[in-house]
Amino acid sequence: MDNVVEAIRRRVWVPLSAPKDLLEDLGVAPVSGLLLHGPPGCGKSLLARRLTEILTPRPPTFVSGPEILDRFVGSSEANVRSLFDFPPPLPAGVPGAEEALHVIVLDEFDAIAGRRSAGGGGDGSERVRDSVVNQLLARMDGVQQLATPTLLVGLTNRKDLIDPALLRPGRFEVHIEVAPPDCRGRAEILRIHCHQMWSADRMEIPKWSEGGFTSFLTELAERTEGFSGAELAGVVRAAAAYALERAAMTGYKDAGSIKVTLQDFERGLNDVAPAASTAYRQDTDGPRQPARDMDTARNTVPSQ
Repeated sequence: MDNVVEAIRRRVWVPLSAPKDLLEDLGVAPVSGLLLHGPPGCGKSLLARRLTEILTPRPPTFVSGPEILDRFVGSSEANVRSLFDFPPPLPAGVPGAEEALHVIVLDEFDAIAGRRSAGGGGDGSERVRDSVVNQLLARMDGVQQLATPTLLVGLTNRKDLIDPALLRPGRFEVHIEVAPPDCRGRAEILRIHCHQMWSADRMEIPKWSEGGFTSFLTELAERTEGFSGAELAGVVRAAAAYALERAAMTGYKDAGSIKVTLQDFERGLNDVAPAASTAYRQDTDGPRQPARDMDTARNTVPSQ
C-alpha cells in the first residue's frame, strides 16, 4: 500500500497543491482523472475517501456507476452533467468556494464506462452506456474550463472492460492498481482486527509462538497470501464465530473463559478462501492449494 500512496501523492496531490504560476511556467496542469483498479476488498473505496479528505474541504460526490444509468432517453446523460455542474457546497465558514476542488468518485466505474459498441449499434441499454461514455469524454475534455476545479476518481475491479478512450492521457491519466496486501501489510491488518480480542485476553496464543501476539500474527499472515483486507477481516470473524459457538453450546455458562484458539483460526482460514482476489488475478499456477494447518506447516521437513 505504501507504493500506492506514494504514487497518488506524486501524480495527484503534489500538482494540485503546487502554485498556479509554477504550473504555468512548466506548461502543465493537474490531472483530471485517477483510476484505482484491483480485486474487491482491497481498500479502493477507503483510499478514495481518505484522498478526498486530504485534497479538499469540499464534500466529495460519491456515486455508484449503476445509479447513473436510467432507462429514459437522455436521463443518464443528464445525470452525468449534473455531477459536474452541481458540486456540493463547502461547509459553513470555509472560504474559497470557487477554488476548492470538487472530487467525484465513481464506484463500479466499469458499469457506465464500458467499451462502446461498434458503429453505435446494440440494444437500448448499450446505446445508453455509449451515450454516457460520450458525455464523460466531452465533460473530461472540458474539465479545465469548469467553474469549479474537478477531479474524477474511478474505482473498478475490471479495468479491461473500460473504454480505451477514457484511459488515455488527459482523461483518466493515472492508473494505480490497489493489489492485495503483502505479508507485512496482512500482519498489520490482522493486528487491527484482532486488537480487541487480544486486549480483552480472549486469544489463546500457541506455545510455539515464541514472540507472542506479534509472532502469531506474522505466522497467520504468511498463511494468507492473496487475501484482501476484507477477506482477512472475514477470517477473524469466522474464528470468533467458532469460539462463540463453543460458548453457545454450554448456554454461555463458560463465557468468561472462552478464547479464540489456533484451531478457530485454522477453521476460519478454510471458511474464507480468497476467491475474489484469485479470480481477479487469474492465477496461472492452477487452483489454490488447501491451507495446511499452521502446526503442520511449521513442522514439515522439505524432502531432500
